[in-house]
Amino acid sequence: MYLLRHDKLIYNFKMRVYILFSLILMSSLLKYDCQPLKLTIEVTLKLFSGTENIKWTLTNKQVKLLEEIYLSNTRVYKPNQNVMGYKGFEVATICYFDDIITKKTIIGAPEVELYLLFTNPSLSFDIVKYVIAQIKNGYVEKDQPLTCGKENDKCAKNFESQIDFGSCCLDHYCDCDTDLKVCTCKKEITSDKPLIETDKCSNVPIRGPDTSIKYQPKVDDNGCFITRQYDNNCYNYASDIVTNTFAQPGRGSKHKWQVNTCDDIKRAALSDRLVWVDNAIPTSLPDKGHYVALLIWPGTNFHLVRMDSNMYWSHKPGGSAVKNVDNDGKVITNPSKQNFFPWTQYCGIFQVLPSIVQVN
Repeated sequence: MYLLRHDKLIYNFKMRVYILFSLILMSSLLKYDCQPLKLTIEVTLKLFSGTENIKWTLTNKQVKLLEEIYLSNTRVYKPNQNVMGYKGFEVATICYFDDIITKKTIIGAPEVELYLLFTNPSLSFDIVKYVIAQIKNGYVEKDQPLTCGKENDKCAKNFESQIDFGSCCLDHYCDCDTDLKVCTCKKEITSDKPLIETDKCSNVPIRGPDTSIKYQPKVDDNGCFITRQYDNNCYNYASDIVTNTFAQPGRGSKHKWQVNTCDDIKRAALSDRLVWVDNAIPTSLPDKGHYVALLIWPGTNFHLVRMDSNMYWSHKPGGSAVKNVDNDGKVITNPSKQNFFPWTQYCGIFQVLPSIVQVN
């Protein structure tokens, strides 16, 4: 009898947290019947580019305290609008055996985010220090209005005047048209539901051409970097090869990278048949294929950026949308000098021919 009552209490705490998050984030309340001990709350730190984000499951005690902290949260902050790096915590309510999963992103509530950060003691010092700084730098008073750009609002900087037009909202990104020389906010893909998989994106690998690539995410590789956004990362996009496996340097050639350093990621990429060029930024397009630049968050993560046919660069930070601007909202002309913080170490340039590269 005691065990049944205990199980019911645990279940009630978890359900209350789930309902709270759903209401606070103005999402529709999903009602379902999940048996006690089947309900789990999983946390994902939305942070990385090259590798999968870190995930962990909250204990029953942590779930209870999480609810209390959320209810007592008295401050909010305006999160950074960086293309790269910290994007909050994804809290997933999972009902095992019933195939019910709901996901909500928590960002802008500092006390809650800091608590979630410290529910995983295995996070490295560098990661903890970086996330705390991102939260701290964005603090504002709760009654202070937060403004941001929405669909078709101007953002980043005007190409001619270099006037700063401000940042886009969290569910938007700054898209720059290099021909028209203007940047506007565009709506992100934010659905938590799996996107419909079509035949054109399931028959992998899908390889781009061995020529320079025009920046057209809706067309590139059948548009699969959009349709299968969450399954392809910076290495997929830089190589212009869709695998739906969140590709890792060296895995396709059975020599996967071991440590996040320039030398080891370079070794793994070379084994996948990328060709090392130099440390210097190219001043012209290659005769064949295209160029990619390697960046490192020292000891933590890697990122790759691709040169397109217009001589500007674009990239895909992890499972997020394809971008053609850096953290400052500027079009990318020199990945060795522009803002991709915390991917601060520039390693050099590869040449890629998608037809021969072994990416997986």
